[in-house]
This record gives sequence, C-alpha cells and structure tokens, in this order.
Amino acid sequence: MKYGILFSVLFFLFNCASLSAQDDQAHAIDSIKSILPSQKGYDVVASYNELSWYYRNFDVDSALIFSRMALSNARLQGADSTLAAAFNSVANSFESLGDLDSAEYYFRQSLERRVQSGDSLRVAKTLNNLGIIYDERGLFSISLKNYFRSLRLFEDYSDDPYDRAMVLGNIGIVYKKQRAYDQVLEYYQQALDLYKEIGSKFGQVVMQGNIGSVLINLERYEESVSSATEALTGYEELGYLRYVPYMQHNIAVARDSLGQLKVAEDWYVKSIAGHRAHQNAYELANTLSAYANNCLKQGKSDQARTLALEAVDAAKEARSMEFEVNALKYLAEANARTGRFAEAFENYKAHAVGKDSLFEADKTRQIFELTTVYETEKKQQQIEIQQSMLARNQTLIFALVAVTVLLTALVLVVRNRARKKRELIEKETELKLREAEITAVINSQEKERNRFARDLHDGFGQLISVLKLNLARLVETDKKDNETRVEVFDQSKTVIADMYEELRNICFDLMPQTLVKNGLEAALKEFGNRVSASGRKVMEVQVFDLDERVPEVIEVSLFRISQEWINNILKYSDADHVTLQLTNDNSELTLTIEDNGRGFDPAVFYEGKGNGWRNISSRLNLIGGDFDIDARPDSRGVFVSINVPLSMAGIPTSTDTRMSGLRDSLPTG
Repeated sequence: MKYGILFSVLFFLFNCASLSAQDDQAHAIDSIKSILPSQKGYDVVASYNELSWYYRNFDVDSALIFSRMALSNARLQGADSTLAAAFNSVANSFESLGDLDSAEYYFRQSLERRVQSGDSLRVAKTLNNLGIIYDERGLFSISLKNYFRSLRLFEDYSDDPYDRAMVLGNIGIVYKKQRAYDQVLEYYQQALDLYKEIGSKFGQVVMQGNIGSVLINLERYEESVSSATEALTGYEELGYLRYVPYMQHNIAVARDSLGQLKVAEDWYVKSIAGHRAHQNAYELANTLSAYANNCLKQGKSDQARTLALEAVDAAKEARSMEFEVNALKYLAEANARTGRFAEAFENYKAHAVGKDSLFEADKTRQIFELTTVYETEKKQQQIEIQQSMLARNQTLIFALVAVTVLLTALVLVVRNRARKKRELIEKETELKLREAEITAVINSQEKERNRFARDLHDGFGQLISVLKLNLARLVETDKKDNETRVEVFDQSKTVIADMYEELRNICFDLMPQTLVKNGLEAALKEFGNRVSASGRKVMEVQVFDLDERVPEVIEVSLFRISQEWINNILKYSDADHVTLQLTNDNSELTLTIEDNGRGFDPAVFYEGKGNGWRNISSRLNLIGGDFDIDARPDSRGVFVSINVPLSMAGIPTSTDTRMSGLRDSLPTG
C-alpha cells in the first residue's frame, strides 16, 4: 500500500513538471497572439516566426501556416535579413514534415540573403541546418562540408559555446552512420561538456539521448536503456514532445537486441504513434522497419508484411533511400514466409539494386578526408597566427632576424605550392581511378541486367509457351479420354518443376537466399555444389572457425568476389579442380582460392581493359580488404588470397537527435 501511494505521488509530480513546461509554451503563444494585432513591420514577421517555432513541437501543419504568414509579411518589407528569417522558418517547418526537397530550397534562399547581408553567425546557423537536410537524405559528404563550414564560422565569430556544441553533436551523427563509434563518442562528449558549461538543459538532454544511441552500437544495451530513459524524461519535462518518440525507438531497439521481443514491441508501438502524431515520415520509416523485423523474430509474418509495406511508403515520402532499402529486405522476407514468392522475388531484387547504390566504394573515404582537411586547416591557421606574431616581435628587435624569417617564409611558400601541386596531381589520379571503378560497377550491373533479361526470356519464355500448349491441348482433349489428359497433366507438372528450378537459379545469381538466411559459409558451399554439378570442374569448399555470421556487407562482398574470380576460372582457365578455403581467426577473415590451371602474369589482370579487377577492387575498398595473386605465366597453378579485417556485426538502427540553429528572433512584446 505504501509503495502504491509513493508511485501515485511520483506520477503526479512528474505529470505536473511536464504540464508546467507545456503551460509555459501555451503562455508564450497566448502572449504573442495578444500583441500581434498591434504590431507592424519586422515585429509581425518576428512574431509569426516565433509562433511557428513553438507549434513545431506539437502541430507541424500550424507551424507551416505561421511560417508562410511570416514570409508573406517579410516580402512586403523587402529587407534581406527579414526575408532570410522567414525563409528559415518555412524551411524548418518543411523539415519537420519530412519534405526535404522543399526544406533545402528554402534554406538555400535564406543562406543567399544572409551571405549578402554579411551576417556570419546566421550564415553559420543556416549551413548547420542544410547539413541536417543532406544528412537525412543520405548525402553524408555534402552534409559534413556544411557542418565544418558552420563550425569554422562559429569558432571565428561566436563567443557562445552553444553554437559549437550544436554542430559538434550533428557531426557525430554523421560519423555514427559510418560506424566510427569512437569518433562519435568524442564529438558527443565535446558537445555535452559545452552544454554543461553553459547550463543548457535541452542540449544536455539531446546529447544524453544520442550517447545512449551509440551505446546500442557498442552492444551496451542496458546502459543504452538507462540513457534513453533519462533523455525521454528530460524531453517530457521540457515540453519537447516531438523528440520523445526518438527515445522510445532507442529503448525498443535495445530491448530487441537483448531478446526482450514483447517489451520491445510495446516501445515500437509507442514510438510509431508519436512519429505519426508529429508527421515525421523520416523517423516513422525507420521505426516501422525495426518493428517489422521484431515481428519476423516473433513469427508474426502477416503483421511484419503490413509494417514493412508502411515503412516503404514512409521512406519514399521522406525520400530516404537508406530506410527504403532496409524496409524492402524485411518485406521480402515477410512475403516469402507468407507464400508470396513472386512479390518476395521482386522485393529482393529492388533491395539488391538499392543496396548497391548506397554502398559506393569511395563514400567512407571522402567523409573521413573531410575531417582531415578541417583539422589541417585549423592547425594551419594556428601556425600562421603564431608565425605572424613572432615575425612582428622579432622585426622590432633585430632587422636581420626579420630578413631571415622572410626568406624562410618564401622558401616555405615555394615548398607549400610544390606540395599542393603534387597533392592535386595525386587527387586527380585517384579521382580518375574512382571514376573507372564506378564505370566498371555500372557496366557490370548493366551486364547482369541484360543476362537476367535473357534468362527470363530464353528460359521462362520457352517454358511458359510449352505450358500454354499443354493447357490448350488439355482443353481440346475429350473429357472422357482420361489417359491423354493424365499424360498432358504430367507433362505440365514437369514443365512447372523446370520453371521452379529456373527461378531458383536466377534468384541465386541475383541474391542467393542461402547467403541472406544462412550466411557466407552455406552460400559458398552451395555455389561450389553448383559448379561441381556441371561435371566440367570440381570445386571444393572448406570453412574453418566461422561459427557466427559476419557483417552483411562483408558476406555479400566476399561472395561476389568469389563469384567473379571463379567465373573467370570457368571461362578462361583449363583447370579441372578448384579449392576455396575461408578461415576466421577472430581479428580477420582469410579467403583463398587455388586452381590447377595454367598460370598468367598478374600485371595483365590488374591492367586489363575488362571490368573483372575493377569489380573486385570496388568490393575490396568497401570492406577494407587486401588482395594478392600468386601466379606465373611459365607454370601451372594460380593462388589468390584475400584478407578482410572484421568489424562489429550490424544491429538495428538507433536514432539520434540533431540540433539546429532554428530560432531567428526572440519572443516579442
């Protein structure tokens, strides 16, 4: 009884705190509305922008209406600063609605006017907001360019640590998608320290939630639940109800990862309801996909199919290719489990095509280069300032020292120019190589599509024609002629069996279900059996110590590399025996392929005009693998080895909260 009373009191106090925060917002809204009729000029624009800011937390449609009213009044004023503030407000509303194209357009309109007015701080805030849009669209390199430009401006022109903390947290979110979790924690901790320094409760809550999200990726699930729960309470106390579903999603993912499927399901339902209430299509797609996967684990295939379909629609509405590809995978599995094999086949095909588009080989390289550029520029600026101060002091004391410093600076400039010229040549060479790799990937995809079309036409087309003839014959046969009808029926069954086998072969070439469901070992062994079944070659597959599945991107890449190399053996080598070995030593995977065919010069393969090496190289760059060929043209036998460092296996996607420089004016009145 005592515990029941205590719980009731705590529940009442918690609700009072949450209601108090909401009451503060309601009071602010009423105050602004009360003074609006008496305002003129810029004050009207500022009030409508402020109303849009408040409504964005609980009624996005109304927020968009108020921001449009601000824009209409700003156009009457004609001032660049006023228009920039209104454009920014409209862009924020569209971002909340998940309309990222419109949000980008209006943020760019705002940026153009702020650059013209020379308002460096507001330029920095708009660049940060553009970074958020590109992050949500999966354009991570462009997103980081905007974030780092914003951070440099804040460091140069702002004394408020809040601005730098905001951008540091957003940079951490992008790095999280690249699985650089140590760097993510570093950026989040820097942001959290700054928020504590200035006493920003909202900033601390955001970073607490985001750190909880990273803990999921580090498989520290109980700690993640604790952090997300603390952040959830903070958002409710502050009245920022729009961000509560983010934390509910993270709690669900952590519980899901702990195997607490029913508990996780309850949190997924809460998160989905919250995202729908706030019309957040982007995060809705993410949570629906995770919930669909949860239902598949529980054996609820029909429910999983419904959720996956909704996730695909939400991802398309939000223009998030990342979440659409993820949802297609769960939709395919749900369709397969419910007997909708044709739909499952189409889903897997769309998933494979989308996945290839997402995992470009140079994406991670470009992103990490941006950090190097930023850190280098920052250090260079510090060095130049120090050198300038030293030269000035020395000039006042000794003229000779000044001349020496000047000569040294000239030498450094010449060397620096030479170095930059050399780096430019190296980057141009690298870009040409990347373009060649991308061209090879595209050509390979087109080649696969053409082959897929031929297989369907030549194989399925002929079998369907035979089946149609059998059906026509069955119709024309006298119903009393049972012997003929049975013969036709048996022939039709054979044709259908051949069609099924043809479909299995096509599906295996496109994306082996054995690879998706059972992992790399099973897929390689099935591939070896298919090669051996031809009777022309014998392929032996040996796998050692691969007790658990490795990340999906490594499985797919190693399987495709094996396919590429062994198909080359089948086409060009006179080998009759192939041995494939896969070994796991905990820190890396080693794949070796050995055949007894005629040797060749490895340089011919590396420098060849075909797409073989480019396809393999693209896959290796994606997983950080090393490739080595042991072959000589004057001897028989070819040995290939591939070493791949193991990274942490994939887990459900968690959600981080981005911080934006949203408000352009303080409440008036």
